[in-house]
Amino acid sequence: IPSEHELVSNARAGIKKFRLRSPINFALHIAVEDRDADADEQTGPDFTADCRRIVVFSTYDKDFRRACRPFVSRGRVTHKVQVHDKGKWLSLDKWLMLRFPPHETALCNEDTMREFWDENGKFFSWALLPDELKENILKFCLFQPHENEYTHQLRRRQRRPQVYEIVDQLGRWQSLLRASKKIRGIILHLILKEDEAFSAGLTIHASSSNQFRKDLIRLSNAPQLIDDDSLPRTAREQYLARKYLNHPKLYPELDRFATMMHGIRRLSLDFNFLSYLHFFKFSLGGFDHFRPRHFVTCDVLDRLLHLNGILIRLPHQPWRDYPRHSVQLWDELDPCPRTLHRWIYERAADALVGVKHVIVTGFMDEVEEDNFYELHRAAKLLASMSEEDMRSLYGGTDGGIELEDNSKDVVERSEMDPNVFPPVCRCEVECKKL
Repeated sequence: IPSEHELVSNARAGIKKFRLRSPINFALHIAVEDRDADADEQTGPDFTADCRRIVVFSTYDKDFRRACRPFVSRGRVTHKVQVHDKGKWLSLDKWLMLRFPPHETALCNEDTMREFWDENGKFFSWALLPDELKENILKFCLFQPHENEYTHQLRRRQRRPQVYEIVDQLGRWQSLLRASKKIRGIILHLILKEDEAFSAGLTIHASSSNQFRKDLIRLSNAPQLIDDDSLPRTAREQYLARKYLNHPKLYPELDRFATMMHGIRRLSLDFNFLSYLHFFKFSLGGFDHFRPRHFVTCDVLDRLLHLNGILIRLPHQPWRDYPRHSVQLWDELDPCPRTLHRWIYERAADALVGVKHVIVTGFMDEVEEDNFYELHRAAKLLASMSEEDMRSLYGGTDGGIELEDNSKDVVERSEMDPNVFPPVCRCEVECKKL
């Protein structure tokens, strides 16, 4: 029995490599038939640069008769095969993709998957997988109940991980963050982004302004490290990293220095009355003069590029001042939390214009809640109006209605206005009776 021509054997080997790329490719059964085998009985097989063979490639529904030759590189005959098709010599791999493209509807049953796993040496190339498939594999690892309660293990540690909001979601898969930059980038993309089916995005819960400040500092010291040059090493790179940290909207080209703080998607704040007034930069009666140094205000929201949701829980109890507080918020006889709520949500309505989803809870009644959302809608409408819209709105009014000049000169005061603080309850239903 004459042996098979080497060119045909190389073609079979190339088809095998093509099939082992993926289970869908493996579902293709491509037969190879040498039509010049009879001529070898008289002339003998040859394998030179001028070698030509007529080979038939066929499946269940396709049949192609093509001339084949070995690929010559630098004057040497290689084991690679070229196929002649429509006047061009194509590599076998490219020709197979052209004439036998794999389809997602291919029959990939359990037997096919098992044969594919056995044939490829029980190994698959992660780098050759498409990004969509990589995401699905990592989703299976991340978004499922952990076998061991990882958060319980964290509580027993004396020192928690720097970004435990992400490590908690990874559980026993936390080592994937150190596998490679590609895998790290996919994992951070899955965890940081908001996905209705899997993740709410990176969410920060803060029960006090001090905790909120510490969380922001902690996350700002944790770089995402997705790109090769993400870690600043030189003095100039450190300068650029600080620029992006404080002003990410002004320097979008420096996003390789992004930190975990820039990946925050949602905030849940539960401050007390005094902290909320300072956070939203309340200034009535000279209140802003008593804001502590380095206090984190709502200006920090401009640094959270991907923030699309915030939950504000208005405070209720306790209705009392503390000795360390420089401002008296509560009247001893008639305290008024409703007034304090109004001061907070009136400033919040303007300060949270850039956030897509805003939820405020803890109002005294439905009237206060309706007032806030009406103010917030008006602030959003005003912020969305361009200069031309403003000009057309006020163009025919000559600047508005002229009023009498009853204004009085006001001297700026650096002390607290006693007529403003503490607010006295003048509500129809006294707040202390609610």
